Amino acid sequence: MYILNKKSGGKNLDETSDERYQALVKFFKDSNAKWVIVDAAIEQDLKDMSDAEKKEMREGLGAKDDGIDNLIKKGYELLDLITYFTTGEDETRAWTIGRGWTAPMAGTAIHGDFKDKFVRAEIIEWDKLLAAGSFAAAREKGMIRTEGKEYIVKDGDVIEFKI
Repeated sequence: MYILNKKSGGKNLDETSDERYQALVKFFKDSNAKWVIVDAAIEQDLKDMSDAEKKEMREGLGAKDDGIDNLIKKGYELLDLITYFTTGEDETRAWTIGRGWTAPMAGTAIHGDFKDKFVRAEIIEWDKLLAAGSFAAAREKGMIRTEGKEYIVKDGDVIEFKI
């Protein structure tokens, strides 16, 4: 993966028709490489700010993208990783797993016993859960589905494991 540093508000090669940048992009595409553009100075300044403050500062500086988020997304893409969620009364957590993992394998991100003791998984997509308002409300509306050992976990699934 290649990370291209830039300076927001400056004259950057990605914002011009510079031949060097065009050649670099061609190289990335020809070699099937992943790349992302980040303004490291801005990201350093933003690291301790709230989301609202980050957005306001980015806009004020003319930074179009969220460099760190883009870097994380490209890293996940390169490593073929996805995220699923678990939620309960006390907390909601994100778990990183390999793309193509079955539900029992995904459970091992939480605890090794989940694979052997797996019975089933109750699943809903994250956006549907947010629209429903809660897991209980989603269950009442029939939005939760039950999946077995062969289920391939999808990016953004919210899972309640039954062991």
